[in-house]
Amino acid sequence: MGVVQIRLVDGAMFALKEDTGYLFKTYDYDGDSSTPDSAVMEMVRGGFRTISGSIGDSIEDTYRIETQFANIGVRGTVHEAVIAFGQLFTGVYEGGTTVTNALGSIDTGLGGDFDYAVTSDGEAPQGLLQQPGQLRQISIINVGLDADEDNGNGDDGNGGDGNGGSNNDGDAGNNNGGGNNDGGAGNNNGGV
Repeated sequence: MGVVQIRLVDGAMFALKEDTGYLFKTYDYDGDSSTPDSAVMEMVRGGFRTISGSIGDSIEDTYRIETQFANIGVRGTVHEAVIAFGQLFTGVYEGGTTVTNALGSIDTGLGGDFDYAVTSDGEAPQGLLQQPGQLRQISIINVGLDADEDNGNGDDGNGGDGNGGSNNDGDAGNNNGGGNNDGGAGNNNGGV
């Protein structure tokens, strides 16, 4: 399985899985926190996992990933999305996202009722209680990241609902639980 990793000037990190079609439509970042920044991307196939950077920290910033199923608005997160089996699967591990299409909208992660969502063509986004197996398949290598930004920060094996726990076997697809929760570089058996 091939993966490419990209680090952007605002500090964001992206990992794109093999056979991913991903386009940066707009990327405006000037390093001045008093002016709004913008990142608008489009994913046509495949999947990504990201640790967001400075863009999206301010309410005036625009941070959005567009897909044929729904748009994902981001509020300072560690999140991922995968297009598989004619559906868009999304998950949030820190922060929050809003998954929106013409038929509805759902907040996931911080401020939402769900950490995961699935969107099918012609349907509103639906919240999921359990992490779908299509997620947590993409790793980000944490070279040069602070301990609180990496995948060793205690993500649990069940996507934050407390059923996987740190260093326990979670039920999240093919991974074996989450980070070591000690702020270290991550002793994660399942990867983030």
